Amino acid sequence: MKFYQKGITLIELMVVVAVIGIIAAVSIPSYRSYVSYSEINACARYILPSRLIATNLIISNNSSIAGIDAASLGLSNGSECPDANISVAVAGEVLTISGAAGGKVFRMQRSDAASGGQWSCGIVGDTSTSCSDL
Repeated sequence: MKFYQKGITLIELMVVVAVIGIIAAVSIPSYRSYVSYSEINACARYILPSRLIATNLIISNNSSIAGIDAASLGLSNGSECPDANISVAVAGEVLTISGAAGGKVFRMQRSDAASGGQWSCGIVGDTSTSCSDL
């Protein structure tokens, strides 16, 4: 009479658990990075259109940025920037619009008129990103 093995051995089960553990250890940090990056991109895509609105307001105000705030740009704290930190700051003639999400801060800034009133943007602390990357 021949004996046929039915089921799996403890060693086989331990090997499968070890392989699953290794795969999880490699994939979880990558997934967290992906989620963080997608959150800041969603926030940036929410803020970027305000550049056109701000430019129109500046033109209609005779090149003045006085009175420009988040409400006049159509921005509000909410689901697009989960950390609920959208701010508009006016310092001299420099306009800064920023929002935080995924532990990062996206900042868009317009230089003063004497410097040409150019817009620059990117993720704070990450010099490799620009508006075109988002």
